[in-house]
Order: sequence, then structure tokens, then C-alpha cells
Amino acid sequence: MELKDQVCSLELAKRLKELGVKQKGLFSWARQGGFKNWGLELYPPKPQLKRIGRDYYVAFTSSELFNILPSVKCYEPQLVRGYLFGDTQLKYCCRYDGTESDNSPFVDINPCNALAKMLVYLIENELMEIPNE
Repeated sequence: MELKDQVCSLELAKRLKELGVKQKGLFSWARQGGFKNWGLELYPPKPQLKRIGRDYYVAFTSSELFNILPSVKCYEPQLVRGYLFGDTQLKYCCRYDGTESDNSPFVDINPCNALAKMLVYLIENELMEIPNE
């Protein structure tokens, strides 16, 4: 499994940073190859590269995202892997309440993306506060 399949996508990493999620994690998306392409590297960025203004976005792992997502009374965030109705590809569905829906907005073939989508939704809809720690 490649590293890009074990972290959230660049698009979701950018959105989480825009929403104010603390940029603390093991990996980051960073401009590489003459600043034209994005790639993954260890985070935090190298000090000399940070000084020249390279863009960085934390590429959260599923473990890091589970630590950010809130627990709600007796419900913990769940990540379920399976085939959704009418689909032939295994996908991950992130949910809180034990209900499973083919229309869930938190579905992705990458488990980190499913978790990140839920986190974006919760923050955008003011259903959780952004942790400051």
C-alpha cells in the first residue's frame, strides 16, 4: 500500500487547514519538483524549506483523525469497510450512529478520506469545536 493511500487527500488536507484544524501530524503534502507537483514528506517541514515559502498541509492518518473526531456519549466514530449497495469496490463508510446508508457523504475507498470528510462536515455545520491542543 502506498503512503498516499494511508493519509487524507491533498484536497481534504487543504480544507481542514482552511477550517482551522491544527497542523500537527506525521506527514504533509508539500510542493516538490520545482514547486509544480505535490508530494508527501515527513512533517514538520525542513526549516530551510519553510523559510522559502513552500506550502504545506498536514496529510492526516486515520489514527490522527480518530484523535481529532469527538466522542458523543455512547457513540464513537466507526469506520466500516464493505461493499455498498450496487457497488463492486470495497469502500469505507464513517458513521456515528450504527445506521448505514449508501448515500452517506462520508464514504471513500481511502479510510482517511472517509474520516476527513466527516470531520469537515462536523466543523462546517458547527457540530463540533475545533480542538486547540
